[in-house]
Amino acid sequence: MSSRFIPACVETINVPEISSQDIEEFSLYQAAHPNHEGEFDHQSFNKPEAIYFRKKPEGSESDEVFYTSSSEDPTATRVTFLTGQGKGNIIQTFIPIDYDEDANGQRRDGGAICTIDSNGEEFFQIFRFLPVSDGKPQLLEAWTKPGTVTRPFVLTSDCSKLFYVCNARNGKDMDLYVRHLKNRPSDEPDHGQLIRELENGWSVGEINADDSKLITFHRVSSQLVELWLYDIKTGEMDQVVLPGTDKDVTDINKVLGRFSKTDPHIIYLSTNWMSEHTSLVIYDASNKSVRPITTPTLQESMLPMPWTCYSHMTKTKMLIQALVDGYDELYVFDIATEVIRKVDIPDSMMGQASKLKTSLLDDNLAIFSLDSVASPGVMYLLNLETLKFKPYKCTEISSPRHPSGFPKLIRYKSFDGLEIPAFFYLPAKYNSVSLDRIDRKDNLPVIIYMHGGPSSQHVPAYNPRLYLQYFVHTLNCCIIAPNVRGSSGYGKAFMAADDGTKREDSVRDIGSLLDYISSDMPFLDSSRVAAMGRSYGGYMTLACMTHFSHRLKCAVETCGISNWVTFLETTAVHRRAHRRHEYGDESDPVMREFLHKISPISSVDKITIPCFMSHGRNDTRVPFSEFEQMKDILQKNNGADSVWAFMADNEGHIYRQKSVADAQVVCMVLFLKHFL
Repeated sequence: MSSRFIPACVETINVPEISSQDIEEFSLYQAAHPNHEGEFDHQSFNKPEAIYFRKKPEGSESDEVFYTSSSEDPTATRVTFLTGQGKGNIIQTFIPIDYDEDANGQRRDGGAICTIDSNGEEFFQIFRFLPVSDGKPQLLEAWTKPGTVTRPFVLTSDCSKLFYVCNARNGKDMDLYVRHLKNRPSDEPDHGQLIRELENGWSVGEINADDSKLITFHRVSSQLVELWLYDIKTGEMDQVVLPGTDKDVTDINKVLGRFSKTDPHIIYLSTNWMSEHTSLVIYDASNKSVRPITTPTLQESMLPMPWTCYSHMTKTKMLIQALVDGYDELYVFDIATEVIRKVDIPDSMMGQASKLKTSLLDDNLAIFSLDSVASPGVMYLLNLETLKFKPYKCTEISSPRHPSGFPKLIRYKSFDGLEIPAFFYLPAKYNSVSLDRIDRKDNLPVIIYMHGGPSSQHVPAYNPRLYLQYFVHTLNCCIIAPNVRGSSGYGKAFMAADDGTKREDSVRDIGSLLDYISSDMPFLDSSRVAAMGRSYGGYMTLACMTHFSHRLKCAVETCGISNWVTFLETTAVHRRAHRRHEYGDESDPVMREFLHKISPISSVDKITIPCFMSHGRNDTRVPFSEFEQMKDILQKNNGADSVWAFMADNEGHIYRQKSVADAQVVCMVLFLKHFL
């Protein structure tokens, strides 16, 4: 027997010893380390294919940054030694620069500007990073105040100024700051100069071609994102308001965007203007005209598409990323000819193309990380002219040793007739078998997995924190991952269908799924169903326990909300306004009563099934107190043995240390083996 598999920073309750057989069983699924978060090297170094990317070094707890000079180079050099070491911190952003000047005006060549948190609490700080060089240790120089929160930043084209938002003024509002990297004013504060006070949640976008305007986003809610242009010279701000809309109406549009690389007035917007879906349009700020590219409702659209689309620009081309029924498709739009061509991604590779980046050195180059349920992330170099892509050799990963079951997409009717999409994960032996051909004698147990968000979406991918393949093959079960109402990717009406007092309609979607399992899936054992989810999915799991205990065998929740009122009162203050727009304002007496009524903790007496509960003690999104109050009542009501608990020090909402994430997954499987 072995207990060393669970790291010292984790406290457990009722979890049995993990045997060597358990560890060996899991080892098949834990070997692969995804490569992701790529960035081209700074253009001044004149290496068009050179990139920085992140992966987990062998034996390391967290991702670090690596460098490779070209797609053909089979080696990658580790650049950073910043994370892990008993902490759940991560490098969120890493942008290479040409040089900066220190406090004494001395030039410092190379390196990067990056954001890192300290202990899983997601309070990201901006740092100047210089790698180990000429016998000197790596430099990590803090540029923002400890304990504050910054969002990803943007640099001017000459890397002379850095713009970012930070809540340093009062802990709540994300104000706009600037810091000079070169010719720094003598009176500029060490932690940057506040240049515009803002209210609630903001972030920065891109700077235009002549460095005169900065895109900023006011993130009111998941549905409402306003785009404002900040004049870098005058400090004035103007909102981009599309024709036929009113800037005083607060529930209409999401407006994101990227500047043209050549015309300082042109913005390529991703917006649900005139459409249910986030579509691409061309906006000319000089005359406020709009031309649709993918808007499905407008006849003049060049590529009508009823799916979420985003853009990535070079001087001559736009790379379009479309999320189509859970899978990414890529298109290239030629700015001069307006011809659109599709990138051919083989069916065997279909999955998620993440963190697309275009080159400033070569207008025909882009990079992205591609992963699928059978393969972790590999970095690819895409030629936007030929539409051919090839892997960076140093990121190629051999096929996993474990079997891979490919998900099958279905749709079922919910209580009110709304169609709910869901992915069915089954063991690999069912890959070539349609659902209606599976023998009813197989009688597979079921795990219903509910994603977080709620304004997110379950998509088929290689998830190193969840290991769906490990679950389905070790437990010989079916995992059903529904995108219940409130999920993104299916239009704004679908996304808004669980807002406010409609919150529990998404829980009723799971009740309809339980009906569907019983009536339409004879190969599944409807008497052996578990609910599982994390974050908002953790709330969904707890809510399902209160509504459907008589139809579930057990449940597995991570970082779930147990009481809407206490959650909204204690989530990090800079997040609170945004969350109130989604869930309701607990300070309003009527809404407070409603939120209290639908909170799982208010109906905890209805829960009669065992539960596995997990939480990071440094969670600032869903505070650890949400876990403690629910665990204590469940233990009191149902007996101490009814709750298995997993509590992690130095970790927040997402477990960043590999040993912690791996231990949690193995403990989940042990729980499900015992109770499902």
